Amino acid sequence: MTTILDWESLDLTRIVRPGDTVVCVDGPGEPTPLTAKLLEQRRRLGGIRLFMGTSLGTSLKGLGDDPDLRVATYNGGLAYFDLFEKGNLAIVPTHFFQVGREMADGNLKTDVAFLHVAPPDADGNYNLGPSVGYGQRMLENIDRVVAMVNPRLPRMGGDTTVPAARIDYLLRADTPVLELPRREPSATEVAIAEHIAPLVPDRATLQLGIGTLPDAVAGQLIGKKDLGLHSGLLGESIVDLMDSGTVTNRYKEVDTGATVSALYFGSRRLYDFLDGNPNVQTRCASHTHNPAILSQFARLVSINSAIEVDLTGQVNGETIGRRYIGTLGGQGDFQRSAMRTPEGHGIIALPATAAGGKASRIVPRVTTTVTTPRGDADLVITEFGVAELRGRTLEERARAMIEIAHPDHRAALFAALDDLA
Repeated sequence: MTTILDWESLDLTRIVRPGDTVVCVDGPGEPTPLTAKLLEQRRRLGGIRLFMGTSLGTSLKGLGDDPDLRVATYNGGLAYFDLFEKGNLAIVPTHFFQVGREMADGNLKTDVAFLHVAPPDADGNYNLGPSVGYGQRMLENIDRVVAMVNPRLPRMGGDTTVPAARIDYLLRADTPVLELPRREPSATEVAIAEHIAPLVPDRATLQLGIGTLPDAVAGQLIGKKDLGLHSGLLGESIVDLMDSGTVTNRYKEVDTGATVSALYFGSRRLYDFLDGNPNVQTRCASHTHNPAILSQFARLVSINSAIEVDLTGQVNGETIGRRYIGTLGGQGDFQRSAMRTPEGHGIIALPATAAGGKASRIVPRVTTTVTTPRGDADLVITEFGVAELRGRTLEERARAMIEIAHPDHRAALFAALDDLA
């Protein structure tokens, strides 16, 4: 039986016990009023852990090293910089595909779920909207479920249904859904996208992602025929791709006719487009990132970014030095699966430099975190061109990588060839 609560008298000590792990859904589904209450009442909760995925909120800003509330995540992203620096961020290094399974199997301890749901339908079922991710699998092995119901959250098809009986505590809210403002791609990103677009054939299925580089790629794809979308993250560019008729999903071998993602991030324009749209679905990461599903696409083109790539094709998408700013995410699942499809490609795309051109992002050797090993290298693309690595020797790879590095850094990379192994 569901207990209806109100915000003014909400006392989390009646729900959250000392030592519990509270888990929130990702992205725009993050119920920020609930996480704010958790932060406000943490001194009375007896020491708990909060597990979060990709966060758009600011509830945890300023938390610092706090023994009453420890934070864990599979994603070391921008929202967690200060927590990592202050020693209050535990990284769980796992693929997005595996997060929900680890929760369901009990390997990743979870006790209380904080959900953000759309109002019930005619059958009384609530809806997770644009943020499923690990949500459904998380609910398989969770003790207590607290849900914030919000009429502003878009209602979507897919793995989004939450029966009323699964919710133990319910709070009503009418609050804006977290948004990710859209920014214009840089000239460098447009140049990278211009190299990517010719590699995407008509009727291909894309894993695209979010941010200015995926937006630049989307802009270059307008006019192609019958593309499909199957991704872990998708943003506002899908509105342009679908409204223009570029993406029809007509020839997708799985989920035919529907754009599919585990999470959608964007502005209100995106959320209004998603609301009740039968041609867009939110599915669990255990579906979107499942190699058995991905292998069924004939033309899967995976596009991921990186912090740096070395001369042998090793990819670091997670760390700068010791600082985590990224995640394993779905790069490995999609990269390897795309390479196995008959006409697919695994693309790693990145600007050639960082720090205003002072640092090369093509490096002799990744010395920190290897997100994707060189055995899974296919195509690496910068604004200077495309390096084709599949089937090449180490020396051939290195020379191809140097060709797409910034000219100012090529001499130093050539000098590193003798140490290649």
